[in-house]
Amino acid sequence: MGEAREELYPLKRDREESDRLDHQHRYLVDLFGGNAIHPSIPKDRLFDIADIATGTGIWLKDVSKLLKDVPTDRPRYYHGFDISPDQFPSEPGDLHFSVQDVMKPFPVEHQNRYDLVHVRLLIGALKEEDIKGVVANLATLLKPGGYLQWDDFDMSSMTLNNKDEYPFNAEIVQIMLDFQRNSGYSLCLPARIHEGCQQAGLASVNRYDYSTGEKPELREKTHAWMRRAHRALLGVGLLRAGRATDRQSAERNVEEMIKGAEREFAAGCLPVIVMGVVVGQKS
Repeated sequence: MGEAREELYPLKRDREESDRLDHQHRYLVDLFGGNAIHPSIPKDRLFDIADIATGTGIWLKDVSKLLKDVPTDRPRYYHGFDISPDQFPSEPGDLHFSVQDVMKPFPVEHQNRYDLVHVRLLIGALKEEDIKGVVANLATLLKPGGYLQWDDFDMSSMTLNNKDEYPFNAEIVQIMLDFQRNSGYSLCLPARIHEGCQQAGLASVNRYDYSTGEKPELREKTHAWMRRAHRALLGVGLLRAGRATDRQSAERNVEEMIKGAEREFAAGCLPVIVMGVVVGQKS
């Protein structure tokens, strides 16, 4: 993504945010039933694996451990790409990392190379009109028979019953939706990804949905994940929506909303959001 697009990215890249991303990864794997790689993708065929918007590389780390238990007579190769190197691990071990703009062609040495290309949470980094072009660009990384797996939120699924009973969480949901619209981001990203995969000529394109509302056993983990996400995103959302005049006032409003949301969580509130996993295969 170019310089103007980088400015749209709402999150920091400091140690606290890296820690939040690692915790978020573990929560999402739990939401997916313990699967970092979707079960529709055969693990014994994965030798060269790429991770887009890799951040700290936490997904690659987990997958490299997972695939160590899958017998192979070939070495495996793992590569993480991100627009910024700020969160790359200082000791990558057998993992490889490089800076890459997903809107630009990947270096020739990476094209037609990977059995699996994984993407997660570009919902706050891509304009809606850019999504299909990004999918087509990612498809160039795949070998014939290789898989693309993209995990992202369907913001249009954000719902909250009993809005009168849970006004703080209702306001937070509205701020997040307004933030998406005001920034030009998609409210239905998994649907746009699905369309992009079909347009790029990928075969057997399927979408699998995972809802926080269908995992009551994860209630406490869902609340913990939402607390951290709220603290990271709400201030930016308030500023971009013109509901706060400066960062300090935004932070005060955020603290008030988070305290109110905490009380509502304790009273039984559980906002529902769907994470869509789109899987397609290169012919």
